[in-house]
Amino acid sequence: MKVIWIALGFCLISVSVSINLSNALRYTYVDILRDSIKTQQWDKDEELCLGTMLSILDHAKNFTLWAVWILDSLQPPAGQLFGQRYHLGNYDECLQPQKGFLLDPEVPRTQYCLVNVTLTVKNKVVNPADYVWINHNDTADFYLKKPSKFGRVLSSMFLGVCVPETCKPSSAAKIAKSILQTGHFGALSNSANIQTTNCDNAEGVNVQSSWAMIFVQLFLILTATSIFCTYYVRNNNGAPSSFVNELARSFCLKRNMDSLTRVRDEEVYSMNFLRIATCLAVVNLHYVMLVNAYFSINGLAQEYLMDKYGHVVTHADIVVDTFLALSGLLFTRGLFSDRSQNPLKFLWKRYIRLAAALTILLFYTVALSDRVAQGPIWQTLNDEHHRVCVDNWLLSLFMIGNVFRVEEICLPHTWYVPLDYQLCVLTAILYMIYKRNKIIGKCIFIVAFILSNIYPGLVTYVNEYPPLVFYGVESLADFRKNVVFNHFYIKSYCRAGPFMVGMVMGYIMFTFKPKDYRMTIGTLWSYLIVIFSVLLMIAVTAFGHHYYLVNEPVSNAIYVALNRTIWGMAVCTVIGASEYGHLPILNSLFSWYHLVPLSRLTYGVYLTHFLILQFLFFSMRTTFNLDLFVSGMETSGVMVYSLAASLLVWLLVEAPLININNMMIDYTWRKQTVNTSDTRKCINGGKKDVLIYN
Repeated sequence: MKVIWIALGFCLISVSVSINLSNALRYTYVDILRDSIKTQQWDKDEELCLGTMLSILDHAKNFTLWAVWILDSLQPPAGQLFGQRYHLGNYDECLQPQKGFLLDPEVPRTQYCLVNVTLTVKNKVVNPADYVWINHNDTADFYLKKPSKFGRVLSSMFLGVCVPETCKPSSAAKIAKSILQTGHFGALSNSANIQTTNCDNAEGVNVQSSWAMIFVQLFLILTATSIFCTYYVRNNNGAPSSFVNELARSFCLKRNMDSLTRVRDEEVYSMNFLRIATCLAVVNLHYVMLVNAYFSINGLAQEYLMDKYGHVVTHADIVVDTFLALSGLLFTRGLFSDRSQNPLKFLWKRYIRLAAALTILLFYTVALSDRVAQGPIWQTLNDEHHRVCVDNWLLSLFMIGNVFRVEEICLPHTWYVPLDYQLCVLTAILYMIYKRNKIIGKCIFIVAFILSNIYPGLVTYVNEYPPLVFYGVESLADFRKNVVFNHFYIKSYCRAGPFMVGMVMGYIMFTFKPKDYRMTIGTLWSYLIVIFSVLLMIAVTAFGHHYYLVNEPVSNAIYVALNRTIWGMAVCTVIGASEYGHLPILNSLFSWYHLVPLSRLTYGVYLTHFLILQFLFFSMRTTFNLDLFVSGMETSGVMVYSLAASLLVWLLVEAPLININNMMIDYTWRKQTVNTSDTRKCINGGKKDVLIYN
């Protein structure tokens, strides 16, 4: 009998133990997160948020679809130690539950909040040459405090959380803190600085603002006007010259397309190739810059590429000086060739050429850029650009955006436009002095050229600036806080060197017209000159990587003073060898007809490509790993879209404004009736094209 009672007791104990073990095994991550959320300090006005969040977790514990759906959109940090900065979760899953199940009033509405988390205070960034690796036994806290070899900060992150719509930003930060506490960064969660940057609800993008509608209506009006004027000009080709007819010709699509594709009498074919190559390099440079600064899923892997190809990419921004050298060449040659001999008139035409596309770009940014998309980081990154442009777009339009409020310049990549125009003003002043007294004009130019090379070095040495605009990955993350960019890189008096080299080349090409001196230099010497110039460009870029690695104040200043001028000299030397020498193979490439229209669209590409990149990246739902193939593929796609946008802007805005400006200045409607048999005169309204191309 005793044996039976003992057996029965043993069975009861076994059942009790198994029940307790079963309950213990059912204590899941949801329970841990629930307990962590309850331990936070909640205010009275946050009780509704807390109660809703706990209800979501309770239903998720029971595996209810709508609750699991919400938790499924959350992502604990992953890859932070390897350079990942954004842990975005699933933005669309959080805001669009109707994609997975039928909505019900009992299902709480949710919002997506992006939370900025600083796990620990970072140490001072060290020079890459002085970087020391740490031991594997050191703490993760010590590792996070230490910036990477190229200055990447590992101690901060952005965490996307899906919370009830009743939660305030401060409540979302507490939920994010609970998520950290339940993960592998729990040891740092109490001391971490956690702040919510923005929250999005499911209302979507509001595109009904008055400014947005005005922009769309303006676009439709310009399109309709251009189509109407095209048919009008075609049906009234032989009509007498009048203000109305000339105005219609200004909007004629056929005329504007022909002006884009026409090969001019003194076409510099090598410049077409250089423009396109430089533009492609700039697009790729900005693509890589944004990926490294924001969106790399494996940031340390990208730094390996920077280590491997640093001699090329560290100072890749120098390719922009090709544009400056070409602009100086074209503007100076055009100024000397201008029949009116009126620098102010020529300068005004240059302003219209630069400002036409810039105006539509600024209008788009102010009116529509904050409403064209959405995403987990859209508001965080795009809204700041939009706010700055709303406040400062006039500075850009007046060509002084690189002088005043430089930390808040509208669209940072447009720094080139006011800088270019300011240097054109300098050229016009020097030209007027030269016309009055050639000796004094030449002397002043020489002094200005010398100062343009000395001053950048002095600025760098006195202010102890880094020698390059890139001085670590974080210097790319926000150019508005980049010291070199704000106080050196975008200043016309620090970038005049290559432009003035272009001025010299433009004067030479005006004095010794290439058509009269073709093949003056032999084939061998022509190729040797080109090879030497290319090697000089490579050397200038490679030395930039050296001075990025090694801090030598005097050498840095000398390099900063000369490197851009030397680059401009190399560019102009290639053009000179092409125009005055004999380069059978290269000149065949340079003179390829299709490069002509593509070259003339590069200014529009330069302006529009960054907006396309912003749309691509700022609306992203996830980050990705960058390699050379992906970089080339994405850059090619952005280039194609930018060319299409540039063509559209040219046909609807740039060319009509330039034509109207020329019409008003030159009174072209007072010309005699055009001959219908002369196609070129009919297209151009009886006047030789005087457009100033970039």
